This record gives sequence, structure tokens and C-alpha cells, in this order.
Amino acid sequence: MVKKVKEIIEIPQDSEEKQLTEKNTPKKHITDEEYRNLRKAWLGNAEFQDAIKEVMQKTTVLVAGPAGSGKSLFCMQYLIDRIRFDNVPGVYISFEESWTNLIKDFKSFDPWNVCDLLNKEKKGRLLIIDTVTKNPPAKDLEESNEDIKSLSKYNIEFINIDTIKTESFDSLMTTIQSAVLRFANKFEDEREVKANVVIDSITALLSLEALGDENKVLPETRVRKTMLMIKNNFEPQGLVTFFPAEADKEGTPKFKNEDFIARGVFEMNYEEKSGEYIKFFRIKKLRGAKFSTKKYLVTIEKETGLTISGELI
Repeated sequence: MVKKVKEIIEIPQDSEEKQLTEKNTPKKHITDEEYRNLRKAWLGNAEFQDAIKEVMQKTTVLVAGPAGSGKSLFCMQYLIDRIRFDNVPGVYISFEESWTNLIKDFKSFDPWNVCDLLNKEKKGRLLIIDTVTKNPPAKDLEESNEDIKSLSKYNIEFINIDTIKTESFDSLMTTIQSAVLRFANKFEDEREVKANVVIDSITALLSLEALGDENKVLPETRVRKTMLMIKNNFEPQGLVTFFPAEADKEGTPKFKNEDFIARGVFEMNYEEKSGEYIKFFRIKKLRGAKFSTKKYLVTIEKETGLTISGELI
């Protein structure tokens, strides 16, 4: 019998990141064992866990939803979980937020230990590639980022999009792929998946193809060609790629055909019930796997991160 879900989540006014950057009293970092015990249930019931295992193989996944639905948090948490559960390196490529904002936002979740995972001296397996910051600092960070004293000690790279755009979009993708593989190949342990990669967002990346013409609308064939290029270049290298994508309230991606290329499509959204909004997660597509299209409740808490739990009715 399906249990009714009583937890109500308010929809963020701007984005989930801005809502979750309130300052908390600092807490000690937890061990990997403590983290595993805490996170065992984040993927909901056994049926959902069986389906998500397919994502851990070589594939591409579109995570579509409107602003504030939790797309970026879901993707970063997946990277962190696979690092701490399976030692699989993770790469977060940002086309919308600077590295300082990302660290500030993701630090707000107590169990994530983002700064440790970025730390080269601690053999951190998380890399942030920032394409937003135009003039990255040479050495030290601002005082507000007290957890990181020197960029040279952390896995943070910068790619100047403006420079590469003058050449070609393909040059940009080649630069990104080289950076991802260079990082993933640093770790010599054998693993089927070389790295998990988040391109946040695919909507922003596709918009770059207008090459300065903001009014240009990409034709359907070009959208497919771009996503196929990424998929065909990344999958053979053992890279699992997540594409957060802007979507309307019905879950339809902005360019309307991104989901045809991805092997998996996850919808993160919210719906109104009795004047309140609740967040939910739903699998819409997962080639080669049995899965349910039911909606699952999403909760976001600083103490636990993002959790997918009971079925919505």
C-alpha cells in the first residue's frame, strides 16, 4: 500500500543554491564510513536503486527541470557519492556559476566535505572546471573562502570561453575533454567508469553555439549533433555524463529534443497540492533497464543533502 507523503517543500524564489547558502555553525567533517551509513537510503526504495545502477555504467543522462527543482544539487551529490562509495573521480563543469559560488553553495551541506574532495594534498577526486570567471586569482582566495588558502592546492581549473569561441565550438569541447581525461587518468586504480562528469548546464552550453548572437535559434539538427558529439566522445572513454537542462513546468527541455540523445532522462520538478509546492523526482527514460515512472518525493536538508524517498500520490 502506498503511503501518503506529508512533507511539504517550499519552492525556492530564485534557485536552490541561493536558498541553501544560509550560514550554519560549522560542524566537523564526517568520515567515509559515517558518510556511507548516512547516505545509504538517499536513492529511495529497492526498485529505484536497481534502476539507478544502470547509470553507473557508461552512459549519458539528462536531468531536466525548472529553476529551483534541485538539478545541480542532485548532480553534485551523485559525483560525491560515487567518489566516497566507489572512488570514481568526479568532474563538475560549470557554465553558469563561478567556482566561488559553487564552493559556497555546496559547502552548506554538512556531510559533503567538498573542500576535502577538492584538496590535492588529500588526493581529492573532485575537479571543478570554471568557465565563468574571466580573471581567476593567481594564488589566494578571498577571505570569505577561508577553507581554501591557495588555488594551487585544489582541483580547480579555468577555461576562458571567450578565447575559445573565437576559434570554434569544437575547440571548446576538445579543451574540456582533455581537461577531464587528464584529471581522471591521474588515478591509476582500475575501474570501469573512468569518471563521472556534470556539464551544468547543457542549456547554457548549447546557447554558446550562437557565438555571440543571442537571438540565434539553434536548429534541431544542430542540437542533436552537439549532444551526439559529446556522447560519442565521452562514452568510449569510460565517462558517465550528466546534463542538467532547463525545462518548463511540464518537464520539456528548452530546446525540446535534448532527451532524444541521452540514454537516461530524469525529471526534477515540483507540483502544487492544496496551495503548497512539493519537489519530486521521476525517471522518464533509461535504456536497457526496467524502471517505474512514478514520482518520488525530494527533500533537501543541510544535515543530509538531497534525499529521494517515498512515492507521491
